Amino acid sequence: MPSSSNHFSLNSSSFIPILSQRKGLKASRYGFNGKMKDNEVEGEGDVYDYGARMYDARLGRFMSVDPLIHKFPELSTYQYASNRPIQGIDYDGEEFHSSTLVSPALLRLARTVVATADKINTVIANSVKFQFGETTFKIGLGGGLALSTGKGTATDAIGTTFFSYKIVEALVPKEHTNDADSKFVGGVEASASLNWSIDINSTTFEQAINQAPPTTFSGAALGKFSVTMGNGVAGIGVGLGVGGSVSSLASVITESVSLSKQDIKNLDKFKANNNLTTNVVGHQIILNKNAKTNITTYTFGLVTDGGKIIDTGIKLGKVGKEERYQSDSYKKQAETKK
Repeated sequence: MPSSSNHFSLNSSSFIPILSQRKGLKASRYGFNGKMKDNEVEGEGDVYDYGARMYDARLGRFMSVDPLIHKFPELSTYQYASNRPIQGIDYDGEEFHSSTLVSPALLRLARTVVATADKINTVIANSVKFQFGETTFKIGLGGGLALSTGKGTATDAIGTTFFSYKIVEALVPKEHTNDADSKFVGGVEASASLNWSIDINSTTFEQAINQAPPTTFSGAALGKFSVTMGNGVAGIGVGLGVGGSVSSLASVITESVSLSKQDIKNLDKFKANNNLTTNVVGHQIILNKNAKTNITTYTFGLVTDGGKIIDTGIKLGKVGKEERYQSDSYKKQAETKK
């Protein structure tokens, strides 16, 4: 039977992808969906690198199984864009993304933002965050006098530390001493403020208080604003006062109590069970001395607005000879952070 003019025959060229048939175009490393060609695998323009997988343009399929197969059991393991190439794209060889709603460039930006946010959250979670109130008087020019007291809380990856501190410094200008430390004070200031800071170089309270002191810039004309920076520390302060100063001074911890996150949860339950959610004004270290063994142990106590001290039963251990204490669970976790 003679062939019809409408007869359609198939040959090997029928299966050559459209992109590979386009002649006379300027050579580019990038092709389909803006992906980079890998010409060394199967030839010019036949394979594209999607990141998670390689894509075969001749078949319209990936060359390896979907790395997210466990999330999409209803789909073929080699499919492209969830078998919906008109509605969207497979941006990186993993998941379908609608091409009508968002561009690949915007997707890349969004993923970069999310990845950066995750990194920042990780850094913050593993840093030491301080919140404290302070009253201070400073006067000097390189050397001078600094008197400060304060108290607050520090939150780290293990738990929370309640602390109080003081700064009592009578400094001689450095050019007249052999002291190699970085302590100095310049200006005149008298103020009271609330302060917030973060130490990204430390993961526990003990590490943070043993770091070299940062530098604080503050100015006050009834209203006070200060900025602290240096040695991995950044912070701000607001309050009331007069004058202004620049200083780098080490604090002396007069008392600290570090409790783990589980201790804090137990403490909240203790307060709720004993109707102490609103009338607790502070804490107290309770000394328990055994008359027979002469051994002294310590527990964490709460102070009510009526002056009553209530023992919570949270056991504490002393850190060195100073008035610094850690709960048993905080100490155990802190040892793994050294």
